[in-house]
Amino acid sequence: MVKMKVNLGGVCKGKDWRDDFVRKFDNDNILFFNPLKVNWKWSNEAKKEKENRIKSCDFLVYFITPEIEGFSSIASAVDYSNKYPKKLLFCAVESFNNKKFSAHQWESMKVVKDIVMNNGGLVFETLDEIADYLKNAITVPYNRT
Repeated sequence: MVKMKVNLGGVCKGKDWRDDFVRKFDNDNILFFNPLKVNWKWSNEAKKEKENRIKSCDFLVYFITPEIEGFSSIASAVDYSNKYPKKLLFCAVESFNNKKFSAHQWESMKVVKDIVMNNGGLVFETLDEIADYLKNAITVPYNRT
């Protein structure tokens, strides 16, 4: 059986949500890619590696929390909602790990969610909803485009 490939993009700072998310699955049919690297720096090589990984994945999970410090995850999610809308699974939460977006930041995040949705990406309210979606995708044929 072909393994479903899932890239885990999103917030890199603070509590790493990725380990908790992967533990929700007891299925060997998913290969998760954790793109976090120690002392990561942007380069042409890093760009090419990311592009290849994104193209090879069946789904791109992007999780945004108030712990975010940079903007590349949000920019990537919006970009992929244009390029690969059927692959993008997006979730932004107002509060996480005892941190909360300001009212202005959260209003801006609602705009981002709307853009992602209008581009064809799927927007979820929680990581549990994304996990349920992926579990269902394992049991039914999915389109690898």
